[in-house]
Amino acid sequence: MSTELLRRDHHLIEKMLKALEKSGMPKEGGPIARMLYVHKVTRKLAAKM
Repeated sequence: MSTELLRRDHHLIEKMLKALEKSGMPKEGGPIARMLYVHKVTRKLAAKM
């Protein structure tokens, strides 16, 4: 997987999470919190590539 693809997907995920939060889903303690954690871990792994 190319780093460009990872960057694009990273950007799309950030947009999706913001949209979910805007729609009323709580950022803390719910699905968004878990997705943010996974997103952070993925970003660290991608940086090592």
